[in-house]
Amino acid sequence: MKIYDVAIVGAGPAGSAAAIRLVREGAKVLLVDKKEFPRDKVCGDALIPDSLKCLRRLGVMDQVLSKGKKLDTAILYSPSRIEVQVPGEFVTIKRFDFDSLLVSEACASGVQFQNLAVSSIEEDRGGTGFDRFRYQSSGGNAGHRR
Repeated sequence: MKIYDVAIVGAGPAGSAAAIRLVREGAKVLLVDKKEFPRDKVCGDALIPDSLKCLRRLGVMDQVLSKGKKLDTAILYSPSRIEVQVPGEFVTIKRFDFDSLLVSEACASGVQFQNLAVSSIEEDRGGTGFDRFRYQSSGGNAGHRR
Protein backbone atom coordinates (compact mmCIF):
# COMPACT_ATOMS: atom_id res chain seq x y z
CA MET A 1 0.00 0.00 0.00
CA LYS A 2 1.42 3.39 -1.00
CA ILE A 3 1.45 6.15 1.58
CA TYR A 4 1.18 9.79 0.48
CA ASP A 5 1.77 12.98 2.41
CA VAL A 6 -1.24 14.60 0.76
CA ALA A 7 -4.30 13.33 -1.11
CA ILE A 8 -6.16 15.97 -3.12
CA VAL A 9 -9.72 15.16 -4.16
CA GLY A 10 -10.63 16.97 -7.38
CA ALA A 11 -8.23 17.50 -10.29
CA GLY A 12 -9.72 20.74 -11.58
CA PRO A 13 -7.55 23.87 -11.75
CA ALA A 14 -7.34 24.41 -7.98
CA GLY A 15 -6.60 20.78 -7.13
CA SER A 16 -4.03 20.37 -9.90
CA ALA A 17 -2.32 23.66 -9.02
CA ALA A 18 -2.15 22.69 -5.33
CA ALA A 19 -0.74 19.28 -6.27
CA ILE A 20 1.95 20.83 -8.46
CA ARG A 21 2.98 23.26 -5.73
CA LEU A 22 3.08 20.60 -3.01
CA VAL A 23 5.07 18.04 -5.01
CA ARG A 24 7.61 20.74 -5.91
CA GLU A 25 7.98 21.40 -2.18
CA GLY A 26 8.86 17.73 -1.66
CA ALA A 27 5.52 16.18 -0.68
CA LYS A 28 4.34 12.82 -2.02
CA VAL A 29 1.00 13.76 -3.57
CA LEU A 30 -1.96 11.70 -4.76
CA LEU A 31 -4.44 13.59 -6.96
CA VAL A 32 -7.80 11.89 -7.53
CA ASP A 33 -10.84 12.76 -9.60
CA LYS A 34 -14.03 10.85 -10.30
CA LYS A 35 -13.88 11.84 -13.97
CA GLU A 36 -11.39 10.53 -16.50
CA PHE A 37 -9.02 13.14 -17.95
CA PRO A 38 -8.97 14.86 -20.25
CA ARG A 39 -12.64 15.70 -19.87
CA ASP A 40 -14.87 18.52 -20.98
CA LYS A 41 -16.73 20.70 -18.51
CA VAL A 42 -19.09 23.64 -18.81
CA CYS A 43 -17.04 26.77 -18.28
CA GLY A 44 -16.66 30.34 -19.52
CA ASP A 45 -13.26 29.34 -20.96
CA ALA A 46 -11.59 32.58 -19.86
CA LEU A 47 -8.87 33.37 -17.33
CA ILE A 48 -8.75 36.70 -15.50
CA PRO A 49 -5.61 38.60 -14.39
CA ASP A 50 -5.51 37.03 -10.90
CA SER A 51 -5.59 33.54 -12.43
CA LEU A 52 -2.81 34.46 -14.85
CA LYS A 53 -0.64 35.64 -11.94
CA CYS A 54 -1.06 32.25 -10.26
CA LEU A 55 -0.26 30.41 -13.49
CA ARG A 56 2.93 32.46 -13.91
CA ARG A 57 4.03 31.60 -10.35
CA LEU A 58 3.26 27.96 -11.12
CA GLY A 59 5.46 28.16 -14.22
CA VAL A 60 2.82 27.03 -16.73
CA MET A 61 1.99 30.31 -18.45
CA ASP A 62 3.87 29.44 -21.66
CA GLN A 63 1.87 26.20 -21.98
CA VAL A 64 -1.39 28.09 -21.34
CA LEU A 65 -0.56 30.70 -23.99
CA SER A 66 0.35 27.98 -26.49
CA LYS A 67 -3.21 26.56 -26.19
CA GLY A 68 -5.12 29.79 -25.57
CA LYS A 69 -5.56 33.26 -26.93
CA LYS A 70 -4.36 36.38 -25.12
CA LEU A 71 -6.73 39.37 -24.96
CA ASP A 72 -6.27 42.90 -23.65
CA THR A 73 -9.99 43.67 -23.26
CA ALA A 74 -12.95 41.66 -22.05
CA ILE A 75 -16.40 42.65 -23.26
CA LEU A 76 -19.28 41.88 -20.91
CA TYR A 77 -22.95 42.00 -21.86
CA SER A 78 -25.87 42.41 -19.49
CA PRO A 79 -29.16 40.57 -20.07
CA SER A 80 -30.52 43.85 -21.45
CA ARG A 81 -27.63 43.94 -23.97
CA ILE A 82 -25.66 46.73 -22.26
CA GLU A 83 -21.99 46.33 -23.20
CA VAL A 84 -19.11 47.03 -20.83
CA GLN A 85 -15.48 46.85 -21.95
CA VAL A 86 -13.00 45.88 -19.24
CA PRO A 87 -9.32 46.52 -20.01
CA GLY A 88 -6.72 44.09 -18.68
CA GLU A 89 -4.89 40.89 -19.45
CA PHE A 90 -7.11 37.89 -20.19
CA VAL A 91 -6.65 34.50 -21.83
CA THR A 92 -9.32 32.36 -23.42
CA ILE A 93 -8.64 28.63 -23.39
CA LYS A 94 -10.97 25.66 -23.68
CA ARG A 95 -11.56 24.07 -20.28
CA PHE A 96 -10.78 20.66 -21.82
CA ASP A 97 -7.29 21.92 -22.80
CA PHE A 98 -6.72 23.86 -19.57
CA ASP A 99 -7.56 20.97 -17.24
CA SER A 100 -5.57 18.53 -19.38
CA LEU A 101 -2.56 20.84 -19.35
CA LEU A 102 -2.62 21.20 -15.55
CA VAL A 103 -3.09 17.47 -14.84
CA SER A 104 -0.28 16.66 -17.30
CA GLU A 105 2.02 19.18 -15.61
CA ALA A 106 1.13 17.72 -12.21
CA CYS A 107 2.00 14.19 -13.38
CA ALA A 108 5.23 15.41 -15.02
CA SER A 109 6.17 17.03 -11.69
CA GLY A 110 5.76 13.74 -9.83
CA VAL A 111 2.13 13.80 -8.71
CA GLN A 112 0.35 10.42 -8.84
CA PHE A 113 -3.05 10.74 -10.54
CA GLN A 114 -5.86 8.21 -10.09
CA ASN A 115 -9.35 8.09 -11.54
CA LEU A 116 -11.35 7.39 -8.35
CA ALA A 117 -14.60 8.58 -6.79
CA VAL A 118 -13.90 9.19 -3.09
CA SER A 119 -16.81 8.15 -0.91
CA SER A 120 -15.43 8.95 2.55
CA ILE A 121 -12.36 10.21 4.40
CA GLU A 122 -11.44 8.80 7.81
CA GLU A 123 -9.45 10.60 10.48
CA ASP A 124 -6.53 8.71 11.97
CA ARG A 125 -6.79 7.42 15.53
CA GLY A 126 -4.03 9.74 16.77
CA GLY A 127 -5.96 12.83 15.71
CA THR A 128 -3.04 14.22 13.69
CA GLY A 129 -4.73 14.18 10.29
CA PHE A 130 -6.49 11.88 7.87
CA ASP A 131 -5.41 8.28 7.69
CA ARG A 132 -7.28 6.76 4.78
CA PHE A 133 -10.07 7.29 2.32
CA ARG A 134 -12.60 5.00 0.72
CA TYR A 135 -13.09 5.07 -3.02
CA GLN A 136 -14.88 3.61 -6.00
CA SER A 137 -12.74 3.19 -9.13
CA SER A 138 -14.10 3.92 -12.58
CA GLY A 139 -14.26 0.15 -13.12
CA GLY A 140 -16.61 -0.23 -10.14
CA ASN A 141 -14.01 -1.66 -7.74
CA ALA A 142 -14.16 -0.39 -4.16
CA GLY A 143 -11.32 -0.17 -1.68
CA HIS A 144 -9.36 2.12 0.59
CA ARG A 145 -5.99 3.89 0.56
CA ARG A 146 -3.66 5.09 3.26
